[in-house]
Amino acid sequence: MTQLPMRAHRSHPFKRRLPVMVGLLILLLASWSSRLRAGGDEGLYGAAAPPGSAFVRVFNATPQTLEGIRVGDQTLDELAPQAASDFVFLPAGSPDLSAGGASLSLSLVSGRYYTVVREPRGFTVLDNARHGNRLKALVLFYNLTDGKALGLKTADGSAAVVDGVQPASYGAREVNAIRAQLAVYDGSSKVADARPMGLERGRAYSLFATGPASAPQLTWVVN
Repeated sequence: MTQLPMRAHRSHPFKRRLPVMVGLLILLLASWSSRLRAGGDEGLYGAAAPPGSAFVRVFNATPQTLEGIRVGDQTLDELAPQAASDFVFLPAGSPDLSAGGASLSLSLVSGRYYTVVREPRGFTVLDNARHGNRLKALVLFYNLTDGKALGLKTADGSAAVVDGVQPASYGAREVNAIRAQLAVYDGSSKVADARPMGLERGRAYSLFATGPASAPQLTWVVN
């Protein structure tokens, strides 16, 4: 019986390339996932700053729009009344800050966060707490009213978030992620309700109280 010649078995070119393609796909997916994680962190905590940086923002507590705001070598966007800028990072040291025709020299310490309040009479510089627990929300209450200690509590007054915050000062507390209905109190008397706010993990919520302590204007700023 005549035997037909045997053909050498050849794998399909696609099958030969398949392991290489799978490996490349895994590398691409890993890179994409890493970028997503980095982007998520950047959205919550701001762009990565060089080691040793300090962080500064400006809050406009005047009745006019602030223009020509400069912090060190950085120019900030104009700020409407009761608005805050984003935090910018600068090297520790003594940069100048100018806003609304007035200026001052800051004293910045590495790793610290500062809120500079521009008021009709000048500036107030507040050294802020850093948000260290990403599983909690950070609530900061700024008392920029005309001369009374105030507290931030639940709307019904049953629980204090921060109490006894003196004028030109602030208090801070890390809390669980909840939808909060908060109010400002003078002792046991409610003086203003804050807008309801959904508090999310890993974010900071600043409530600024300005004007008369008996009827303050409240403004939320979320970072």
